[in-house]
Amino acid sequence: YKLNRLNSVVGEYANACLQVAQDCGTDVLDLWTLMQKDSQDFSPYLSDGLHLSPKGNEFLFSHLWPLIEKKVSSLPLLLPYWRDVAEAKPELSLLGDGDH
Repeated sequence: YKLNRLNSVVGEYANACLQVAQDCGTDVLDLWTLMQKDSQDFSPYLSDGLHLSPKGNEFLFSHLWPLIEKKVSSLPLLLPYWRDVAEAKPELSLLGDGDH
């Protein structure tokens, strides 16, 4: 079959992916809808019509990071903050006494 790369077909695929995520109880970020919000030109977000461009990666990050922060905000911090790691002997900061 000849590939159909019409935006309407991509929309059907994106909606099917959303439905599967919903059926599985999985969180999903609907980039397809976000990129077309307010009829904006989404082509700068794609380098070749499919893969994200640098601007597309920034767009993804700007929408994904708040969701990640919300998900992990209640989790305990298992590792020290990077500024608290001793440069000369990082194992002391990561393992306590360094003997582990």
